[in-house]
Amino acid sequence: MKQTPESGHTQTGVKRTGARIGQFLSPVKRRMLDAGRKLWPGAAIGVTAGWILFAAILGSVLSTGLGSGADIVLSVVVGSILILLGNLLVLLALKLIKSLPARFLTAVVASGAMFLAVPASDFGKLLFLFALANGALIGFACINGLRRAASIAMLAFLAAGDVYAIANFLGSGIHETPPAVGERRQNGVSLPAVDDPSVNGTYQTRTLCYGSGWDARRPEYGPSVALRTPTVDATPFLDDTTGIGTTLREWYWGFDLKHCPLNARTWYPEGEGPFPLVLIVHGNHQMEKYSESGYDYLGSLLASRGFIFVSVDENFLNGNWVKDYQQNENFTRGWLLLEHLQQWRAWNAAPGNPFFGKVDTDNIALIGHSRGGQAVAIAAAVNRLSRYHTKATIPFEFGFHIRGVIQIAPNDPYEPTHGHRIELRDINYLLLQGGYDGDVSLFLGERQYNRVHFSGTGDFFKSALYIHRANHGQFNTAWGREDNIAPVSWLMNLRPIMRHEDQEKIAKIYVAGFLEAVLHRRKSYVRFLRDYREIADRLPEDNYISQFEDSGFRIIDDYEEGMDVAAATMSGVTITGENLKTWSLNGLEFRNSHSSPQENNVVFLGWDRKDTTITHGTPKYTFTFSGKRADSLLPGKSSSLAFFLCSNRDDSGDSLDIAVAIEDAAGESAELPLSRFAKISPPLAARLGKYAFIDDFGASKPAERVLQRFSLPVSAFAAANPNLNPATLRKLSFVFDRSATGEIALDDVGFESAEREDGP
Repeated sequence: MKQTPESGHTQTGVKRTGARIGQFLSPVKRRMLDAGRKLWPGAAIGVTAGWILFAAILGSVLSTGLGSGADIVLSVVVGSILILLGNLLVLLALKLIKSLPARFLTAVVASGAMFLAVPASDFGKLLFLFALANGALIGFACINGLRRAASIAMLAFLAAGDVYAIANFLGSGIHETPPAVGERRQNGVSLPAVDDPSVNGTYQTRTLCYGSGWDARRPEYGPSVALRTPTVDATPFLDDTTGIGTTLREWYWGFDLKHCPLNARTWYPEGEGPFPLVLIVHGNHQMEKYSESGYDYLGSLLASRGFIFVSVDENFLNGNWVKDYQQNENFTRGWLLLEHLQQWRAWNAAPGNPFFGKVDTDNIALIGHSRGGQAVAIAAAVNRLSRYHTKATIPFEFGFHIRGVIQIAPNDPYEPTHGHRIELRDINYLLLQGGYDGDVSLFLGERQYNRVHFSGTGDFFKSALYIHRANHGQFNTAWGREDNIAPVSWLMNLRPIMRHEDQEKIAKIYVAGFLEAVLHRRKSYVRFLRDYREIADRLPEDNYISQFEDSGFRIIDDYEEGMDVAAATMSGVTITGENLKTWSLNGLEFRNSHSSPQENNVVFLGWDRKDTTITHGTPKYTFTFSGKRADSLLPGKSSSLAFFLCSNRDDSGDSLDIAVAIEDAAGESAELPLSRFAKISPPLAARLGKYAFIDDFGASKPAERVLQRFSLPVSAFAAANPNLNPATLRKLSFVFDRSATGEIALDDVGFESAEREDGP
């Protein structure tokens, strides 16, 4: 390009300015270099000598048995060799770096740092390597000559590889061969089936939205709102009112934390009532993608079955790209639910209100999904408090009759005080979790399940269902199949996940069945909450694991008592083990790389009947009862022995089996195979990411350890040996004679009474 006089003049000025800066910096640069030449050699010697001194100090405390002098010499020699090797490696690395072009180094270092610094860094790593390889090969072809055969072949190979990689990124994932579908019926015991709670009831239903009336983003809570509600001040519990992120959030919503709205969608039955009240709350999602409408499939069902169903809007507490409250808002999520209940209590008592006298305030249940799951546990606990635990000058006047809590794929980070988590007592509880959850990828709800306790008075139960191919988002129709946003979602293995219709069907059956049992007192629904096989013919085909315990459960051992492996929780009971390869008390761990604790202790029992150095007879694990204890233990033959176990090996398959035996005071006994009542579920492996080497979405191990409930009627043992008298029980044994090798985790061994029929 021809240079104009103006451009030439500008370039000359730039050169002059650069020369002046160089003249100014030149003396400074020389002084720094002169100082460096004097400092660097001494610094190098000093740091090397420091390492040798450190090695000598380590040698002085080694205590190998050779003597302190020899230990010091040995440590110094090894340390010197290591520092020499380290120097050589660094020199080689520096020579390699110096040989690389400056443009390449700066581009790789700068872009690599940026890829790692921004969110979605796992995808960024792949894209970084992908771009690096593409750029290098395309550049090579251009420099080598595009018409050459080698260049053409290289570009063709590169194009094919790129198409494959992009298709793989955008595809649904890898094919996996799942375990054989679990049992579709209950073995050993035949109970009447219940009707399908996912079928609509007889009530005609209506819907409305209530809220502040001035929401600029959503008309249903703005000009079109049916019932207006006041705002509430959340700052006593979430004092986060400063910073650019807060300013931008307030600009988007049009309000601050001092003026949080009480917004919700409501489905309700037509009729006189009063009807039980059910609140559901969503979890943390992109705040601009509103979540509360995603439970409409539950709302229409439950309203038709005689429940007032309320989906609470807490989107203004969710995160977005400018700010996330980072779990600090969890208490506020729960407190807001109680504020909604305050509003419903006022409406029920207000003549002229559409809900006047139509709310059964003695029958309330809370449902929460994801962070909402944590919120409902918090709300149920705070509901019984008279004051705020962190600032006791704030009084609470809630005291609602919350009879049931449902957690759907909850997290569990909240600690009211350091080291203590939420505990629930004397309340009905249900937990649902998917094995292909790419958000809450650990079965964190197990912790809360184990923190639901019964005092022994009243009629309560807790139940859990683990659904192998369910994910996180499909419990909410607004969230969908991908549990993360793009581009991270491109790394997720979506192919094994069940259809959203199937996942919604499971949620309908269990949520509606639980509410029918708890709020409508229809106890027949408790049967499938005990054991999914009672309703398996209506469930989509998949592998399920059930857990259940009621307030009548009499514990023999829950393994939470301490280190004594020979003593049970129940007094007067001793424990022995014979020919076992493994016998240890320990905690169950989750499937993440850190092996986070499930906060539940179990006993691990392993056997290997092929190993004659260990096994000299049949491996057994036995509880022995004193006469006084045994005679008062069993209410009668209508009782059942119940316990929880799972395989502790990922390769156990579906062939693992054990036996259970009981013996009375006269020495009469009966032994039954566990498989007669239920098969031990194989480990349900789940690969959440397409590429395990880059992102496992928190599930680095093949399968979660999920305890499975077993219930063996005492009458079955009596039928096997008519001379057996279970009322004088003396021994209960787990007998490992059905499989050659294996290892199980065993927990919560005890007796439960017969199931109760319909009625309050």
